[in-house]
Amino acid sequence: MSEQISSAMLTSRSRRSDTEYCPRLRYWAHEAFGTGFEPVKLAIPLTTGVAFHIGAAELLRGKSTDNAVGTALDYYREKTAKRGFDLNELEQDSFVFQEQVALTEALIRVAALRVVPVLTQTYHILEVERMDMAYLVNADDEEDSIIWRSIPDALMAERDDDHDLYQLSWKTASTYDPKKEIANRTDMQGISEAWTWEQRPGLQDSATNGWLWKLAGLSDGIRPPRIRGVQMVYLVKGQRREGRTKGQYETYSPLVRPWRNIGINGYAWRYEWTSQEPGDMYPSTHRLGKGWEPFRPWEAMGTKEWIQMLHENRVQPEAGDCLGQQYAIPVPFYRTPAQTHHWREQTACQEIQIRAAMQDIRPAESMIQYLEEQVRAGCLENLEGLAQARNTLMIKLDHEFPQYTHTCPNFFGRRCPCWDICWGPGHIAENPVGSGLYQIKEPYTGPEPEPVEA
Repeated sequence: MSEQISSAMLTSRSRRSDTEYCPRLRYWAHEAFGTGFEPVKLAIPLTTGVAFHIGAAELLRGKSTDNAVGTALDYYREKTAKRGFDLNELEQDSFVFQEQVALTEALIRVAALRVVPVLTQTYHILEVERMDMAYLVNADDEEDSIIWRSIPDALMAERDDDHDLYQLSWKTASTYDPKKEIANRTDMQGISEAWTWEQRPGLQDSATNGWLWKLAGLSDGIRPPRIRGVQMVYLVKGQRREGRTKGQYETYSPLVRPWRNIGINGYAWRYEWTSQEPGDMYPSTHRLGKGWEPFRPWEAMGTKEWIQMLHENRVQPEAGDCLGQQYAIPVPFYRTPAQTHHWREQTACQEIQIRAAMQDIRPAESMIQYLEEQVRAGCLENLEGLAQARNTLMIKLDHEFPQYTHTCPNFFGRRCPCWDICWGPGHIAENPVGSGLYQIKEPYTGPEPEPVEA
């Protein structure tokens, strides 16, 4: 397929999800002038989430925890060195970087100590971050075809007699509320990644069905491989809130912001907790007393040592198991063939509309690029034509990619990444790259990042 998809439209879960939030976001972030634009400055939660995924993938591949941490932090340092963070005016870039690096390392070590052992006891890990592509629309003319791309975090087979297949989905979240788990029943990832994998060439061929089971060291299967469901795993990052220093936000997580009492040489991971002694009718609330202050474990002892102390319950055991509250492994979510069918039909129809819109918009984009080159070359008489071409593009966007404003100021706890293009001074929309705020979107071949709460 690799030679054929060059002329077909490529789409994916992140493109589809952004369309549902706001069609204009879909255009600016994914389609504009071929690749879309992204802010020059990095979004903190998104960068931390991607770095965690990189480390978690290394763990599933059998690498040591230290190697997984090193790979993830190398990515973090490289990204931030080039682009920096999108911060409030009073925030210190150096503190945010150190804190988020420590948080990333802490989450990977929690996964290594607590999560991966549970997964490997329950499942055979068959594949990690292998890309699949399938025709969402397979037209006679390749230019009218649409390819769906997905990169599941992992493919797993249960270690029981049935060896049912599941796909893994890591989630980094500011908090975890099991009462909100019902929202995951509509999560597109659990449907789209399974459907795309099931279109992989050869899977439905009875002569080759057995490869999957041989890969896991099991006996040959007797039925075409199917994805049974999605196993989600949540890692809790903590919420970023303004700390004691005005304008400086901190991550309120025991992994990076616990408590210390220098006077008694003691540590605590929680300021307030409840406990219930035998014979008590109601639980009692406890708080730390005087002399306790927040501290930075990555400076005091190193993140590795701090997480190990929490893992061994050597810190404030009366408050419970700290690491046990930093992750969640809910029961898998199952998908029916009907749900998959309806998702595929609806998605194909919507993406056909997107493709038609882009076929109408591309000539306007090409004209803008041509006139911009002419103006840069000194042909100033083309300025009026350039303004007209930009106006034509905006008219087409109003018709094809309307703005949905309900999430503009609060896109997962922060402003939409395309806020400045839509609501900033006019010169930003005219030339996002020239404004200095945006850059051409970088090619990305890892798991598709998803919006995460700040």
